[in-house]
Amino acid sequence: MPADSLRDSRLTDDFDPLAPETFTSAHEIYKEMRQSCPVAHSNEWNGFRALLRYADVVNALKDRQNFTTTVQNVVPKVAFTGRRPPLHFDPPEHTSYRRVLNPFFAPAKMAKIEPTIRRIAAELLEPIIDAGGGDVCEEFTRRFPGYVFAEFFNVPVDMSLAIKEVSAAYAKALHYFDNEQVKENSLVLYELAREIIESRRARPLDADEDVTSALLQARDESGERLPDALVLGTVRQMIVVGTIAPGVFIGCMMAHLAANQELQDRLRNESALIPAAIEEYLRLFTRIVGLRERRGRTWRSVGA
Repeated sequence: MPADSLRDSRLTDDFDPLAPETFTSAHEIYKEMRQSCPVAHSNEWNGFRALLRYADVVNALKDRQNFTTTVQNVVPKVAFTGRRPPLHFDPPEHTSYRRVLNPFFAPAKMAKIEPTIRRIAAELLEPIIDAGGGDVCEEFTRRFPGYVFAEFFNVPVDMSLAIKEVSAAYAKALHYFDNEQVKENSLVLYELAREIIESRRARPLDADEDVTSALLQARDESGERLPDALVLGTVRQMIVVGTIAPGVFIGCMMAHLAANQELQDRLRNESALIPAAIEEYLRLFTRIVGLRERRGRTWRSVGA
């Protein structure tokens, strides 16, 4: 039996990622596994490993010799349409794109758009408050990221809301492992990204104020402009994460608060605690990411 097969035959199936879930079951399972099996293996999706301890995750992220995002970065694999910086890149390739993107997430940039974002949030919440309640996920969390993205990305609100709807369909297809729908929606998102890029080519904006313009004007370490295909991949990546992740996070936060009336009351009565609560929610409900472990010529997935 080949060496790889021998090694594979000895791998344990430590957990079932397809087991039925509740809202809190993942955290309960992770807590137990951090104590009993902090580097766990599953045979699902061609086999992958999950790192459950913070220190192991940090070490994997820093260890470019043994871990990479260039082959597969989430489990199960969902990328069908090419590499998208910076998610699918390691340093030093990764660095040229992060150098362009990072300033747009600096505190000063966030502070500049904060008043507008607060206004949008208030306007979307007002009808729910006036009605004495409602479906906060449908009426707020599904819509809010689209308005915020329009402001951040300097695109019309109607385009941003269209991106949000396609992104939601893309995320739903991922959830149900519907690969054909994943591909179809991904291609639509690429077309929307191309539309944004062509608009900026025709009417460039200040590179300090617009992400797409900054990408089009940026140069790599050798002084060359970033490749068109990879600029497209970057914009495509950003329009998805910029519209999917916020809605998921806010929805999870709302669901947790809805089930904890005592916590709701405390935050209402002690508003100074809200920033710390949000930080804790970001830790608690952050998205799951994946890496791949390089061993000679073989690869195994590592989820964190």
